[in-house]
Amino acid sequence: MQDVSVSRWKFSMPIVIGYLPVGLACGLLLSDVGLAWWQVVLMSTLVFGGSSQFLAAALLAQDANLFEVFISVLLLSSRQGLYSVSLAPYLKTVPRFKAAWLNYMTADESYAVNIVNLRDSDEAHPWMINDALFVATSTWLSWAIFTAMGALFGTFIEIPGVISNFVMVAMFIGILVPNIGNRMMLSSMLGTGLISIVLMMIFQSSYVIIMVTAIALAIVFYFLKRQENHRVV
Repeated sequence: MQDVSVSRWKFSMPIVIGYLPVGLACGLLLSDVGLAWWQVVLMSTLVFGGSSQFLAAALLAQDANLFEVFISVLLLSSRQGLYSVSLAPYLKTVPRFKAAWLNYMTADESYAVNIVNLRDSDEAHPWMINDALFVATSTWLSWAIFTAMGALFGTFIEIPGVISNFVMVAMFIGILVPNIGNRMMLSSMLGTGLISIVLMMIFQSSYVIIMVTAIALAIVFYFLKRQENHRVV
């Protein structure tokens, strides 16, 4: 039992530690655009998507309406559906409420940990549903706590617009750079970047963000499907 606990923490702690600075920055930015600390907590627990919440902060800073924010966050978070589908084969004998719980609390980082451990699970190194739930729940809770702390700090600290814009741009660059070596991701980045420039020149509207997000997701889904078909062949 002790070994299982240690194993769970071994996989959870790097994610929790990594969430600390990002969560604080996200909470600060959301507070800076007008959200109360409890609204930040509500968003973190319901949405639980760093990139989606940073996007929401960027849109709110540009005075986007709630419909634009909702649709953009919904589209960007739709990748979570793919996570649920890929986890399904390992959850066939799991109680439904635990499977639903895991899928609800799964984020990019906890998914990466759990899918690898579930796939490689054996008698020597088992990875059960409770292990997966521990990783997902601990990261979910830490994100909510850290963003709440950032929002509370934001009530006392006013961030200049130049700095907040820089932080958001730097955050997205930080997300993109590690994926430059991935051909699929690089092609998607360049393609959607070009499309966004063209569409912005044509429409000059914040709705372009929604359009480009939908196009980017379609492109990524296409590449993923093609890769899956090649594996089958």
